[in-house]
Amino acid sequence: RALAVAEELGAPAEVAGVRCSQACQALEEERIDEARRLVGEATTLSTLPHPMRRVSLRWVLGTAALMEGDLGVAEREFSNDLALAEEGQIVRHQANSLWGIARVRAAEGAVSQAAELHQRALALRHRIGDRCGVVDSLVGLATVVARDEPEGAARLVDAAIALRAQAGAMPT
Repeated sequence: RALAVAEELGAPAEVAGVRCSQACQALEEERIDEARRLVGEATTLSTLPHPMRRVSLRWVLGTAALMEGDLGVAEREFSNDLALAEEGQIVRHQANSLWGIARVRAAEGAVSQAAELHQRALALRHRIGDRCGVVDSLVGLATVVARDEPEGAARLVDAAIALRAQAGAMPT
């Protein structure tokens, strides 16, 4: 319905925003090619980062690459997204990009760097009241510290579960 309204209004930036949301949904359902197609459609309409969007188009591309194990492309997309987010002072996108880079570092085995990046993302998400983002950061941090600090990781996961329930969010 949002797409129909945005198209009826002739609002390209809003149509791009809907396409970005659809791309996120495609990622959650592991339809990576569709996510990339939707990003392409959104990019033709508006390439400007939008502070009201939950994620950016580059974040979608970075996450798709991460899901496929292409760490180089994932790092490039997340790093470029971080630079744009910092320039535009879009804190939510900064946190998302840091989370993405942390996931890349974790996949590379750079646990201490991954933990530090997850902590930075967590602080930003907490600052803006992004409870679902805080959940993602807590889980990400728990994942990287689990081997060396299993009790601490368990506490982080418990906190994430409690916050998710408090926020009324469903696990994906």
